Amino acid sequence: NSDQTLPPEVMYEARKTWTDTFLYLLRKLTLRAKRQGKKDNARLLLKSPVHTARIRLFLQLFPDAQFVYLHRHPYHVFRSAAHMADTTYGYTYLQKPT
Repeated sequence: NSDQTLPPEVMYEARKTWTDTFLYLLRKLTLRAKRQGKKDNARLLLKSPVHTARIRLFLQLFPDAQFVYLHRHPYHVFRSAAHMADTTYGYTYLQKPT
């Protein structure tokens, strides 16, 4: 567990910063949905694979949260990730990779 390598006060601050920033993002997404005419009780759907490592934290933040687990063949996941890297990651670089 990588959390054990950092002092507790550092982990606390890092988690608090991440959580505050994430909640801010959710508020922005909720506001955007309302502006687009979505119902007040519409659910927010997050589908980032990175979040699978944060289920315990999400349950602390949102005790009534529900999760849907989708399984895909690893080959298709790899092809999809490679395609995304080829087509979108270049926009985030400060200079062209060599």
